[in-house]
Formats: sequence, structure tokens, C-alpha cells
Amino acid sequence: MKSYNTDLIAGAGALAIAALFGFAREPWTPLSARWPNAILVFILICAVFLLIRAFIKPERSPLFDEGSRVRMAVSVVLLLVWATMMEYLGFVVTSVLIFYAFWWYVTRAAKKVEGDASPIGLIAYLRAAGVVIALVGTFYFIFARYLYVPLPRGILI
Repeated sequence: MKSYNTDLIAGAGALAIAALFGFAREPWTPLSARWPNAILVFILICAVFLLIRAFIKPERSPLFDEGSRVRMAVSVVLLLVWATMMEYLGFVVTSVLIFYAFWWYVTRAAKKVEGDASPIGLIAYLRAAGVVIALVGTFYFIFARYLYVPLPRGILI
């Protein structure tokens, strides 16, 4: 399998993401822009660090050498659906649905890897739903109420 300088690829990708989101920002108030700006600066610092490391101490390794490519593809598709549907369904509904889908898919994949053919129990489904709702609710509360970051509004909130 062909080897690549993964630090160079990751650094260039992070730099591209920082540039994409940096140029796509909306005219937010200074208070609501603090968190997104902090994230952009963090991504930019990580990108620069990776690019410096890629040239000072280059390490080569195969891409996608570990893990299931199918699981990686499903994860990418779920994240793209999350980003796309948030505009239509809002942050809360989309996040609950996608995080729950992630839980379901990862749980099924783990059972398959472990050779466990038993079905997922009702208690596990209910516990996961509670955790997902609590997690999304906490994120919404922190971002919308304390950090004043405008989250996409949807059919419920």
C-alpha cells in the first residue's frame, strides 16, 4: 500500500477548512462571534503545527490502513446529512436524529465485530435516547443561552 505524509494532508485539509469557514462567516455580533472565532483560531493553530511537523519530521504511512472503510464512509455520510439537514430541521432535531443514528450504527458494528448476534435490547435503545437528548439539550443550552451562538432554528426550537 502506498505511503503518504499524513501530517501534510491533515494540515492542508485543516487549513482549507479554516479558510472555508473563515470566509463563510456571517456578520455576527462580537459576543456571538467569540466561540466560532476561537474554534477557527484553534483549527488554524493545529493546521500550522501539522504543516510545520510535516516538513521538519515527515512520517509516511498508508491512508485508511486501519478500520473499516465502510464505517468511515457511513460516518462521513451521516455528518454530511447532519450539516445539510440542520438548515431545514434545526439544530436540536437534526442532532438528536443523527447522534441516535450514530449510536445505532456503531452499536451494531461493534456487535458484529465481537461476533455477538443478539439483538440490541429495549433498555439500551431507551438509555441511548436519554443520553442523546441530554447531550443535545446541554449543547443547545450552553451555546444558545450562555455563549449566545445562534444555532439553526427548526421545527421544534
